[in-house]
Amino acid sequence: MEIQKTNIIQNTEEVIKNIKKTLNLMAELMQVQAVVLKISDLFYLTALSEGQIINDQILNIDNIPVDFNPEMKMLCCTKYLLEWPDGSIFGELSLYNSKDFQNSYKLNVQAENLKDIIESYLKNIFLTENLIKIDKENQERTKELECLFEITDLLTEKTDLEQLLYSIVEIVPMYLQFPEQSNACIIYQDQEFKSKGFKESEKIISAPLVVNNFTEGKIVLNYNEFYYSGILEFLPEEINLLQNIADQISTIIEKKKTEIYLVESRNKISTTLNSIGDGVITTDKFGFITRLNPVAEKLTGWNSSEAIDKQLTQVFNIINARTGDIADDPVQKVLNTREIAGLTNDTILIAKDGTRHYISDSAAPVKNEYGETTDVILVFSDVTKQYENKKILAEKEEQLRSLAESAHAILWEYNIITDNWDYVAPQAEDILGFTPEEWTDLDFWKNRIHPDDQNWAIEYCFACTKKGDDHIFEYRFMTKSSKVVWLRDEVKVVIEDGEPVKLRGFMLDITERKNKEEQIKYISYHDSLTGCYNRTFLEEEIKRLDTERQLPISIILADINGLKIINDSYGHLEGDELLIKAAELIKKSTRKEDLVTRWGGDEFVILLPQTGKATAQKIYNRIKKECDLEKGIPLSLGLGLATKENTDQDIYEILKQADMSMYKNKLLERTSSKSKIVKSLLDSLGAKSNETEDHALRMTKLAFDFGAAINLSNEEINNLSLLATLHDIGKTSVSEKILNKPENLSEEEWEIIRQHPERGHKIASASEEFVVIAKEILSHHERWDGKGYPKGLKGQEIPYLSRIISIIDAYDVMTTGRPYKERMSREEALAEIERCSGSQFDPDLAKEFVEMMTD
Repeated sequence: MEIQKTNIIQNTEEVIKNIKKTLNLMAELMQVQAVVLKISDLFYLTALSEGQIINDQILNIDNIPVDFNPEMKMLCCTKYLLEWPDGSIFGELSLYNSKDFQNSYKLNVQAENLKDIIESYLKNIFLTENLIKIDKENQERTKELECLFEITDLLTEKTDLEQLLYSIVEIVPMYLQFPEQSNACIIYQDQEFKSKGFKESEKIISAPLVVNNFTEGKIVLNYNEFYYSGILEFLPEEINLLQNIADQISTIIEKKKTEIYLVESRNKISTTLNSIGDGVITTDKFGFITRLNPVAEKLTGWNSSEAIDKQLTQVFNIINARTGDIADDPVQKVLNTREIAGLTNDTILIAKDGTRHYISDSAAPVKNEYGETTDVILVFSDVTKQYENKKILAEKEEQLRSLAESAHAILWEYNIITDNWDYVAPQAEDILGFTPEEWTDLDFWKNRIHPDDQNWAIEYCFACTKKGDDHIFEYRFMTKSSKVVWLRDEVKVVIEDGEPVKLRGFMLDITERKNKEEQIKYISYHDSLTGCYNRTFLEEEIKRLDTERQLPISIILADINGLKIINDSYGHLEGDELLIKAAELIKKSTRKEDLVTRWGGDEFVILLPQTGKATAQKIYNRIKKECDLEKGIPLSLGLGLATKENTDQDIYEILKQADMSMYKNKLLERTSSKSKIVKSLLDSLGAKSNETEDHALRMTKLAFDFGAAINLSNEEINNLSLLATLHDIGKTSVSEKILNKPENLSEEEWEIIRQHPERGHKIASASEEFVVIAKEILSHHERWDGKGYPKGLKGQEIPYLSRIISIIDAYDVMTTGRPYKERMSREEALAEIERCSGSQFDPDLAKEFVEMMTD
């Protein structure tokens, strides 16, 4: 097989271009210094890793290209022979690098792929009937690589998730084998992100979006059915590309959700910690300080700015009061055990200036939704006075008793031999309601312990007493008025002849501290906006309740329809109110034993243990009925239901089934729910401004008449009519005071008014029924001379229907008037449109409108 120079020059110009392109791309992908292709004795093609062709001259085989770097000859070189189908050699492929390759296996695989591509190109140079096909196939492979590069760049540049998804669906079709016939769509939660001109088709491929092991959506590619023929098939490379894109999207979504969750959790905890009267120090999972509250700053003598990023032991210097030894680090205990760790008895905190404080309390882990410890909270209080009282008790019993009568603690002494309380401080009556005389025997104390604490508290106290161990324990106690208080009881065992004979101690009312601990616990397991349990708590409860005894277990998923429209129209505060309303409605419709959880965003999960499908369906129906009875902003919930009936079923599969059921129901109800919201917006606008139904009807009639006069298609006329109705929907967020102000608006008020096209664009874009005119709503206040808003578009940059509706709107406003402007006559209004032709209005359209209104 002899290669002729003339044929190469005449027949392979396009092929050589593609080879150049492939060499450039592969040189960059394989990260080699250069890729050199030699074909027979005729020419070289050389590519550097920067992607620049150095030489493609037809040269003699004995000469290296003149422009090629001579030092390249000394570099590491790997060579591959190029063969004809009969085994004869027609060329050589060389890879150069300035050092040994780091991954020879990967390089060989990539080089073999490149070798296959080059052989594929050159073996078919003279097969004219196959040349176009071969060229196209290799172009597809090149496009696939380019698409991967562009998607990678996109993922690093885009920060807004919606913007990212919209950009991806526009990019992907361009890299398919038939881009003109291709569409892309990403479905995520209750939103669909479609490429322009998207049409449904049965010719599809898809890949799931898997976030935190849950499928939360998918990406779909299809061919338009109108163009479909038997030859349109997705290539294996395209299927693989789709999966890679899906994986990258899933990773970004997971990262965004984690970031939002962490920020919200930290903000909630921060507010609570600053309001607590005890000292609070928080650390990260490595024991480095992240926060001190004001009380902690006072007790340690360290400012937050000084302490942050220091190890806890550098700031929280604690010792054992009895031995003087350094006390165990409570945070390290938590990190090691992942459980709450209490401080040891007689712990002293040494402040930065040397001041000493006796402290008590504990450290607790903060866990994320996966049960992993992310932070530690150390809560401590200054109990120096109590320890001083204890010391006085050991030194002088009479003095201690005298002081005890003025302290807010109950000092006591119990005689084991006589079963009698030898002493109970008068504070017992103030704190617990019982006089010292009412403390008769041990049964009096045992019978007043809260039933839930009674058994363990008595057993613990008796066990420690029997061994002669001093002990501290906390339990609930019933006062004389049946009020429940928390007591911290510190007990010293008096030993005589090796046997315990007396118990001495004091009781502290720690109810307030316990309530604060409960506050922290509540924050850890509840959603601050709705008061529902949060996802972390639900995960724990699922582990606890997923047992045979709880079967059947039903799960209802609820998702608010149209929340994005509400946020874009009324603001996020109104959206938050809708979330609160949804939570109250769900709680109202469920039973006391049902677990209502805010799963995240606008989604709720209702866990119903020991509940079959029939009963769960009744609760489901009650929720739907309550939604229909709601007044004001329409509240629509997408609901899904699934039931676990036997132990073989995975509870998370049941959750997934409920999610799929909810998604199907949302698809059925989405159009009506969003239409109700938009109608509510229009009614709201009409109620507080001159944007009345009559105004919309007049503009709609003019739109039909003018559209017919300028020969618009039926579809364009319908879109123009819809634009006439919705063009000012963005004003729903503008106050009634500004909309109806009779005087001239201030610059600040005008700035608020100028924002309504962008708000209207957001509202329309959130609904597939109105997205067709979203761009036109955004541009309906642009001017022909470029002095309009919001983007300052000029001339034909302005969408055609926006240019039309601006004339119709101006005419109707001039002839009907506004609070700040008297109405004009028909003739005056038309004269004004003629005057503004070429400045405010499209001159051709202005002329057509005046002629139509004059005839």
